[in-house]
Amino acid sequence: MYSLPDNELTILFVDDEEVILKAACAILKQFSMKVLPFTSPATVLKYLNFNSLTKINCAVIDSCLPEMSGQELYRNISQKFPNLPVIFTSGFDIELSQNIQKNEKALFLLKPFRFEKLICSIEQLIKGTHAEKNS
Repeated sequence: MYSLPDNELTILFVDDEEVILKAACAILKQFSMKVLPFTSPATVLKYLNFNSLTKINCAVIDSCLPEMSGQELYRNISQKFPNLPVIFTSGFDIELSQNIQKNEKALFLLKPFRFEKLICSIEQLIKGTHAEKNS
């Protein structure tokens, strides 16, 4: 059903809701993905600052986080990882979803989402099929 690359993918997952974070980690690990889970933008930035050789294939970021928005966090992350594909999630930010549709490296998932949809979205971004659909 899913045809992700054979080599292990590393997914940066940022959500301030522990339940979502734990469930996502469990599901993504079933698909042989390494997950870097965080509940705080500051912790993400600190981790990336001290682990400069970290390889990340895709980020999944809640758009409403404490300290800063998910978009602001992504702007900070993309200084170090300029071509990092991202999936923004939110329970209510429809305007954000319309802006994201213009970005070939980004997708939007409305919460609550099915984890099958998350896996398909990661696959789309990694393989670049989202970019092809938007061009």
